[in-house]
Parts: sequence; structure tokens; C-alpha cells
Amino acid sequence: VEEFQPLMWMWYPVLTQSPAQVTVRVGQTVHLLCAMKNGEMEKIHLHWYQRRPGQGNRQIITHYQNHVQRYYVTERFGSKKNLTDNSCTLTITDVHVTDSSIYTCAVYSTIFGTGTVVTVIGK
Repeated sequence: VEEFQPLMWMWYPVLTQSPAQVTVRVGQTVHLLCAMKNGEMEKIHLHWYQRRPGQGNRQIITHYQNHVQRYYVTERFGSKKNLTDNSCTLTITDVHVTDSSIYTCAVYSTIFGTGTVVTVIGK
């Protein structure tokens, strides 16, 4: 039985984020992509986490099948699923300096994406 365990991992979702890092100016809009393999974006609940320097991850969005739930963030933060390419995009509009963070997508609260470092600079 143990020899088959590695094969099980082939079916777990794999989340890849892009870009790996991005620098934006205050007031601009930034789009962060989370692409998923081995899963159906339509059926899955996808979570977005924010980690500010010196702090731990905090969940900011859960994208359910039919709606988006925000935590600790305003409507400047939006999440949109693209079922055609099995991805989800986090969009932050009117970016603030305090939005500088690492943003990570996750499914099942245990499988995390590769993360995107967002650096916000003054106008």
C-alpha cells in the first residue's frame, strides 16, 4: 500500500501564481493570477490570504461557487474565477501603500499557491 502513496499526490490540486512579484504605484490597479491544475475551479472554494511584513497569513477572501466573502478588506479587493482556463484573479483597485504584502491563494485551507509579492510605491 505504501508504494502507491506518491501516486495519490498526482491528483491533488496544484496552484501556480503569477506574477511572482509586482511593483505598482499608489492609486493603480493590480491583478494577481492563481491557476489551478488537478481540480475544477467551478466547484472549489478558493481562498486568498494576505501576509504583511512581520505578520502571519490572514484570510481576506473566500470565493465560493456563487459568491465572494471578504474579510478585513473593502470592495477594492475583488476575486473573479475564469472557468475557461481554470484560474482565479485577485484584483486590487486604488492600491494603497498598506496593500504591500505577499498574496497567496489556497484551496482546502491546506494547499497553497506559490504567492505573489506586491510592493506599492508612492505616486
